[in-house]
Amino acid sequence: MTEKDSFNTLIQFVFQSISDGLSNIYTYHSPTHVCMVYRDASYLASKLNIKDNDLRLLQTAAALHDYGFLGSHINHEERGCEEATKLLPKFGYSKNEIEIVCGMIMSTKIPQSPKTLLEQILCDADLFYLGSNYYFEIAGQFKDELTSLNVLKSEEQWKNIQVTFLENHKYHLPFTQQLLDETKAKNLLFLKSGD
Repeated sequence: MTEKDSFNTLIQFVFQSISDGLSNIYTYHSPTHVCMVYRDASYLASKLNIKDNDLRLLQTAAALHDYGFLGSHINHEERGCEEATKLLPKFGYSKNEIEIVCGMIMSTKIPQSPKTLLEQILCDADLFYLGSNYYFEIAGQFKDELTSLNVLKSEEQWKNIQVTFLENHKYHLPFTQQLLDETKAKNLLFLKSGD
């Protein structure tokens, strides 16, 4: 099996596992979210000329970044790394490559802490929606998820969480800042002016 075939088989396996195994309580951290992060990471990579093995590792991390949710939302990044460490050798990944993938997965933990370019790309892809026109739709899914998990107590609490998060969030890449900061600021303004 070629490296490309092995990669494609892995990605199909991961997406299928998430589609089949993820609890429907996760309306935000869903198979759709994983697909969107994979898509947005690939898009950012193309704009930054990330290719070959770096692209393969980035896309691997994007597919696996919320894999830990198959167990629980608590410490899901750590669990995702544990699962990646077991899974990836079966698909020909070296120990060093697995460490790079795990570094990317761990960098998405809030507050995000990316140290490398690949980690910055994944972090920006993970929260790409904050600066998009579909922010309110995705935020609604997150609100439903937190409500289902008994984390949210009121509409006011939800609004405060969102305003604080948007005010404190910064995209890591200059390209993403240029692309998304203006819409993110509009989303924040609309959020603050809402009832």
